[in-house]
Amino acid sequence: MKNFKILIVLLLAGLNLQGQSWINRNGRYAFAALKALDSLVASVAKVDSIQFADGTWQKTAGGNSSGSGSYTGNSPATVSVGGISAGDPIPANIGDILELILAPWVQPQFTHFDLGGAQVNTVEVGDTLATRMDFRWGINDLAKIAPASLRIVDVTNSNVLANGLDPNTGEAFNTAIGAVFKNAPASHSWRAEVTDLQANNIVSANYNINWRWKRYYGWLSNTTPSNADIIALVNEFSTSRVKSYTTTSPSGLQHLCFFYPSSFGDLSNIKVGGLNSFGAFTKTTVAVTNAAGGSTTYNFYYSNNTFSNSVSIDYE
Repeated sequence: MKNFKILIVLLLAGLNLQGQSWINRNGRYAFAALKALDSLVASVAKVDSIQFADGTWQKTAGGNSSGSGSYTGNSPATVSVGGISAGDPIPANIGDILELILAPWVQPQFTHFDLGGAQVNTVEVGDTLATRMDFRWGINDLAKIAPASLRIVDVTNSNVLANGLDPNTGEAFNTAIGAVFKNAPASHSWRAEVTDLQANNIVSANYNINWRWKRYYGWLSNTTPSNADIIALVNEFSTSRVKSYTTTSPSGLQHLCFFYPSSFGDLSNIKVGGLNSFGAFTKTTVAVTNAAGGSTTYNFYYSNNTFSNSVSIDYE
């Protein structure tokens, strides 16, 4: 209570109320103010607030210093403040309002969710995943998660793989996922879900694996390569025909070559060493079967002339 009195004195010393200067020149005003408050402070063990009205200091109606008074103003909120968003109903309890503003609930999040502990996100068209996999996950604030609320869903096949699992960080769950196979570019998605204790809503994380075609490029000794020659070239997953790079040095005189799925469309230009060279290349198509057994038609561009040195190339 002594500290409360000192706080009041300090506040009065810096305020300008009712047009009067409360600057404490000699201490008399502060002393008089403190004396006037004695009866109020003595009669109230815990004070919500004190206001100056009608020339006197008065205690406002309501609870205690912990903020349990009532709010009877306008609702919903018209602006966003802390954990209260514009449009939200404003709680009736002052303490609840302060908590929402100063210490809003922070929703827990998954730190990771994957298959087999590996972040393999892209495989080749034709690949089949293992029929059983370990799902692994992590959550940053387990205290906010409902016990036994974790479930794992095969989103693509609309199938619940597991329910009622312990959400403890670092856990792994081994389950059958079926024969997951794609013979064309596609994605497959799995989702982990838990229940947030505060909002009773779902917190989730997805893990996706994409099936993609590769494109192949580099040097060839002839313009009629075998399938084995093609898939032995430098390769990469892609969804685009556009490619720019500087080649390695060829082994003797060799042709520049570029293979990519015909579904990507035709090239509009080719530059060699920065010079337009589209007319110096020939385009044909060829069926390519990849290392995973997937097969599709590829566009095949090759240089009409051979090269003996490294060059920069732009396929556009």
